[in-house]
Parts: sequence; structure tokens; C-alpha cells
Amino acid sequence: MVSELGSLTEAARRLGVSQQAVSARLQSLEQAAGRPLLVRGPKGRTLTADGKVIADVALEVLSALDRLDTVVDCLHTQRYVLRAAASYTVAEYLIPRWLMQLSLAYGADNAQVTVAAVNSATVFAEVLDGLHDVGFVESPDVPAGLHHRVVGRDEMVVVVAPNHPWAGTDGRAIAIDELAATALVCREAGSGTRSSYERLISSRNPHLAVAPPAIELPTTAAIKNAVRWGFAPAVLSLLSVREDLDYGRLRRVRVDSPAFVRDIKAVWPASVKSLSAPARQLIEVASRRH
Repeated sequence: MVSELGSLTEAARRLGVSQQAVSARLQSLEQAAGRPLLVRGPKGRTLTADGKVIADVALEVLSALDRLDTVVDCLHTQRYVLRAAASYTVAEYLIPRWLMQLSLAYGADNAQVTVAAVNSATVFAEVLDGLHDVGFVESPDVPAGLHHRVVGRDEMVVVVAPNHPWAGTDGRAIAIDELAATALVCREAGSGTRSSYERLISSRNPHLAVAPPAIELPTTAAIKNAVRWGFAPAVLSLLSVREDLDYGRLRRVRVDSPAFVRDIKAVWPASVKSLSAPARQLIEVASRRH
């Protein structure tokens, strides 16, 4: 806080303590570290390199304490903490419905649920690290150390702007090799959508090479906007573009190939002998056909 405000006096005021107390605490930290943690500059006091390292670790410790407080509070009130991670598509278009159905089926007060929306590679890494009880992905490959269960299926479709040449094909399907050779608007490497598309192309013809992306964007919303502006086509989950297709903001393009369908999977650490009741219940709800 001293570094952010540039002043011991202002930091003390924000914390509701005396300046002497802040100064004494800082001196104690510097003595323990054996080196200065703050320096005076033209814009006030700023962190030294060593001070930044300690501040970053302190933020991690405070975050961990917040999580501990949450867990203790839930134990005190006889509630479970369910920590889930999901790929962006699943988090945005499926998780809200699943949580509502979980509440209706098992009661709203049996668990406190937190959901992290990240790409599939990060879901795998964080579930393996024990940061989440369960994850949900559309990625075709599941790393070693994780159990998985297919909970649903999702169709991927080619979409373009209404004025794109492919939109005027009068129902003619484009060839799979033409699609593979076209630079698309894509998510970053490691996303389930991108890896699923690359795997599906390979499954249709192992000799086809997928063209490098025209541009990589971090979210589905950003990709849809780029496509609507005519930047390039994209291959996206039908879940994410259904409304855009209904309102004519995007056009679906047929491909001369069987439908692009991928599995949606629940994943959890293989080292966990028994999932918590809320985690099992969420997987069961996700597995139901609607």
C-alpha cells in the first residue's frame, strides 16, 4: 500500500493506524530481509526490486488467507466449497444452466460454488495442481494424471460475415481442404476450440495442414466481432453463435464433410479417490441430456 500511495502518512491514514506503526512495521520487514524494501523518488516512495518480490508473495499469502476464511466459514455453516474451472465456452454458455439445475436438484444451500473461466490448457494445469475440484473442457486430449468423463457434445460451425464471399454460395458446401487452407480468426494455442478444430481437420484428412491463424484473439466475443467486421471466417461452438445466426449478424457456412462434433468432458485429479458430493452432483447434472 505504501508503494501504491507513495507515502507512509497516506498508507497509515488508509489503514487507520499511526504513521509510527507503519514505519516500525516497515523497518521490521527490512531488518528481517536484510535490505531496503522502499526507496524515496520524485513521485514518493516506491518498492525496490526486493520489495516487489516480497509484496508479490504477500499478496499470494493474503489471497490464500481469504480462501482459508471462506473454507472455515463454510465448514462452520455446514456448507461445502465447490471449486470448478471451465473453458470459456463452457463457462459462458453451459455452467450457468448447470448451476441452476444443481440448485433445483440438490438444494441451493448445500455448496458454495466458485467457477474460474480459463482456456482448456489452464483448466488441466490448475486441476492437476489441486486448485479446483473439477474442470470442464472441450479439448480432445486429456493429460496423464486426470480422470475424465464425457458429459455432452458440442457442434462446431464455420461462420462468416453476411457480406463474405462464402455467405453467397447458395447452399453450396465449401471443400474441407479449402477450409483448412484458409487463415481463420482463432483463439490462442491451448484453447479447446482451436485444438478441437485442428484435430477434426486431421481426422478428416491426415495430410491436410491447417493454415496459420489470420489473427489470435482471447475471447469468443472478440472473435465474433472480428468476423462480423469481415476480418476472416472462424470456427466456433454452435452454442456461442446461435443467437448471432438467428439475428443475421453471422452466416453459417456448410462444409463438405461430416459435422464437426466434439466431446465436452469433466476432468478431475486421478489422485482423488472420491470426489466430494457437490462435485459428483455437478457432473451428474452436466451429463443429463436436455
